[in-house]
Amino acid sequence: MDKPGYKQYWTCVLMNTLLCFIASATAYADTSTTQAPNPEYELRAAVVIGILRFATQYDHDGTEYPLCLIGAPPSSNKVIEGAGLNISKNRKLTVQAITPDAPTASCAAIVMGPDLTVDQQALIAKQAQQNSSILICDDCRDDEFAHVSLRRKDERIVFAVDIALAQQSKVAFSSKLLSLAIETRR
Repeated sequence: MDKPGYKQYWTCVLMNTLLCFIASATAYADTSTTQAPNPEYELRAAVVIGILRFATQYDHDGTEYPLCLIGAPPSSNKVIEGAGLNISKNRKLTVQAITPDAPTASCAAIVMGPDLTVDQQALIAKQAQQNSSILICDDCRDDEFAHVSLRRKDERIVFAVDIALAQQSKVAFSSKLLSLAIETRR
């Protein structure tokens, strides 16, 4: 049983971490080409980056943390601004947008968006499992293939975690992150 205030404490810690990422990314953004800020997209990007920080992958190492964006996820512009941030163990985030038919073997994590068909999502999910990549669905049509699904619920951005799918891809999430999810599937 959790101690009183335990969940609230870790919620504050996670939110502060996410807000620091937003502030860092915004500080280094090129304001001459940046669109007007959208708080929802900033929050989605912060949640994506926070998820990466609280995940463990067993088949990816190196100094870079390659994140691939496929299908126009709403968080993409803000996630791109976060390139260069330390994700874990001094691994710097690198971000690239790729087409649905591009190979994903070099991606440690993949963020899918709503511009993908269900068949494309299924193919990308299969590749993610083979490559031990984290698969995040940001406003997808169907989130049955993703390890983590971002959703909008009652004017809030929330996420659900599919632990069984993640384990098949040799991905694990911290208990702190799982305690913040609105749903965990096993």
